[in-house]
Amino acid sequence: MNIPPTTRRQLFAHCALAMALAMAVSVYLSWPALVRADRFHDNWRQAPQWLSPDKQHFQDDDLLLAYSQFNTSPFGNLLYKTLARTGHDLVWGKVMTVVVFTLGALTCFLAAHAMCGLPAGWVSVVLFLFLPSMHEHFVGGFMSAFSWPLLALAVLLIYRQRWWWSIPLVAFSAFTYPMVGLHIGAMYFLDTIFHDVINWRLNDKRVWRTKILPLTLAAASLLAVLGSKYFAEHDFGELVTRADMQDRIEFTNKGRYKILPTTALWKRFERQWENPFHFPMFVVAVLFLGRGAFRLPRGLYVLLFASILMYYLADYFVMQLYLPSRYIRRSLPLFACLVGAVWWARIYFDALRSTTADRPPRSRARRLLPLAVMTVVLTGLGVREFGDDLDPGDDTHVYNRHGIYQAIREQPGRPMIAAWPRLASELPIMTGRTVLISKEMAHPWWTDYWQEISERTQEYWRAYYTLDPAELKRIIDKYDIDYWVIEPRYYRREYVNRRKIHYQPLDSWLKRLPRPRGALLSRVPADLRLYEDEDHYLVASADILRWLETR
Repeated sequence: MNIPPTTRRQLFAHCALAMALAMAVSVYLSWPALVRADRFHDNWRQAPQWLSPDKQHFQDDDLLLAYSQFNTSPFGNLLYKTLARTGHDLVWGKVMTVVVFTLGALTCFLAAHAMCGLPAGWVSVVLFLFLPSMHEHFVGGFMSAFSWPLLALAVLLIYRQRWWWSIPLVAFSAFTYPMVGLHIGAMYFLDTIFHDVINWRLNDKRVWRTKILPLTLAAASLLAVLGSKYFAEHDFGELVTRADMQDRIEFTNKGRYKILPTTALWKRFERQWENPFHFPMFVVAVLFLGRGAFRLPRGLYVLLFASILMYYLADYFVMQLYLPSRYIRRSLPLFACLVGAVWWARIYFDALRSTTADRPPRSRARRLLPLAVMTVVLTGLGVREFGDDLDPGDDTHVYNRHGIYQAIREQPGRPMIAAWPRLASELPIMTGRTVLISKEMAHPWWTDYWQEISERTQEYWRAYYTLDPAELKRIIDKYDIDYWVIEPRYYRREYVNRRKIHYQPLDSWLKRLPRPRGALLSRVPADLRLYEDEDHYLVASADILRWLETR
């Protein structure tokens, strides 16, 4: 296939146009969050350490804050802590959504352009932006959003055989989102197997000098970055093993973290290609290209096979390599996007080559007509299937309990706040204060951390429903709780009798806990409440203890 050459000036202009289009789409889809300060992605609740310095009033020994710092990639902490010094922490998360989404479109364009020219580049951009919309993977601007552009860069570099660039790419990927560093490492490994080991090229010294050496250095950089973070000493215990998960309800379909049994790979593929867009695209490619539809440019098959390999490895080692679904959640759409662009470009160039200038215009039009019909039909199918993904504001939430937020912010010092886990998830990011427990950060991956969090949660519920002043005082003293946020609805019979109150295994524990009427915290006098609305009231532990002494 003869691909018309592209000058640097043309490439730059097309890249700029593709980025502008992606930016416009992202701004449109992010608009509800961009115009509201209290609307953002809920995963921000896992990163309160990214708050602006003037908003941070956390205690120095805050366990949840330390875990959040540890649970976030080094690049994420470095980037957002730097940006937050401007005083606009959440705003930067929304800006990063647009920036990384734009980078995703750019890297997709560059990879497809390198393989099949400008037509492929633009088809990949269209597929990326609209068929389906990939914006949901970028909302919030978290480091997982870098998966798409980093994987696309890996495909580009493997296709171009730029092996020395693997060192900064792998190191930056591990520093940004460790799972992607492992994924890209698997891509380089498989490319070496397919193109060097099988073809007996390892006897060639040039291969060792130009490819094996840089890939070895890249692997060393990957281990160095991962080791400096995860193998260093920390206070969170050990990662859970598969045996641990099989014995713990929270890792099953009955619990919050539905990891085991792992979803079969074919079901993951089915979710990606069961819609009426991808399969017709494949059928059209086979009809037009025959066996040529399976002859894909270098880099695409290793993206697919590396995703499958890492899926099974992550399934076997579970949390040691993170969740299996993360290895295909973005790579499968990326593969489909690039393959679709390559197929379309090949069909286009084949049709164009057959419409020579000596043919009459009507004959040339007839040659291109099937391509035009195919494009219209596939576009219609894609818009019908994925049009709902183009609704602005998807995957963002409004956090508008401003009254209780402000009441907590007005309390002096660096207090410890005890609140129901759902509300407590919002408080660190909305108030900058330390909370006793949080549903958002109740992760069971690390043994010691989960033991502490589950114990805190049970102690919190004991205090919430107790009739015993001594037990309430013991828990206040144990955790140095300064303020309580009480939500009266959790004492009502219709809530107490709900089938699902929290999540397993804590849900079962809570249901077994005696919850008699008239719990102490539900009867705190109104004159002791520092703030009250129809859903919450805020009360100081010191006032509670004085009230208990006078009863």
